[in-house]
Amino acid sequence: MQCSKRGFTLIELLVVIAIIAILAAILFPVFAQAREKARAISCISNQKQIGVALAMYVQDYDESYPMADYFTDAGTWNDQHEWTDAVYPYIKNGATGKNGAGATVSWGQGGVFSCPSFAGGAGSESGNYGINNSISNDGTASWNNTKNVPVASLASLVKPSDTIIVVEKGRNNVGWGYIYFDSAEWVWTDYVSPVNGEPTHDGAHFDLDQTQDHDCDYPFNGHSGGNWDGCGMMPRYRHNNTTNVIFCDGHAKAMTRGRINWYRNVYPGPTGVGFAGGFTPW
Repeated sequence: MQCSKRGFTLIELLVVIAIIAILAAILFPVFAQAREKARAISCISNQKQIGVALAMYVQDYDESYPMADYFTDAGTWNDQHEWTDAVYPYIKNGATGKNGAGATVSWGQGGVFSCPSFAGGAGSESGNYGINNSISNDGTASWNNTKNVPVASLASLVKPSDTIIVVEKGRNNVGWGYIYFDSAEWVWTDYVSPVNGEPTHDGAHFDLDQTQDHDCDYPFNGHSGGNWDGCGMMPRYRHNNTTNVIFCDGHAKAMTRGRINWYRNVYPGPTGVGFAGGFTPW
């Protein structure tokens, strides 16, 4: 008796291929979301460490937050320091380098200062996380008319547990990133006349229009790149439509796109510094 060998027909092969394609279409997004969830957990772990470091700094410095950026050698402008340099001793994690004066400083790059989902890759650019520039503004600097800007204190904040101090933000696309996020009302929402000097607006968000993940090269004060108050100074919702933020009391959590409200979560109150607090450094 002779046995015949039967192979798969073309129809059977096409059915199997179609089933595999359907399963792949279903599972690949699930795998991508799971991978992004893991990156989000890593990112919020970074921010929790930064939040603890900020809280320790505040307690050591009379409940005052660090300056965003300042120089100790007015006129020479070599000895530059940033808020990441101020909190680095409490973390001891991340890349360091030399400033123009030869001092070892942290520029907020690498280690806990890098989001694993940052466009271009973690550590590709400084300033993945930016501080609220209505709480920590620039101090003595060449672009700041050599004025020392007062920083906000923890005691001066109306609701520290609701006010955001640090967000993960967009790519600057020029090898460096701004060290703060823009907290000015006009880049977040439309203007509403204040009541007794206090803004009251809980309205729509202009920041949601910042859909790109980097600023394009743009002339600003004589140099290209670093478009002021563009995507490189606004929150990025990379983690399955959420972004991780740190609040002024030190805790960190994920915020869904559209949930951050300027008046309730960004504006520090009338005692803030910088743009939202009414101080204009230029």
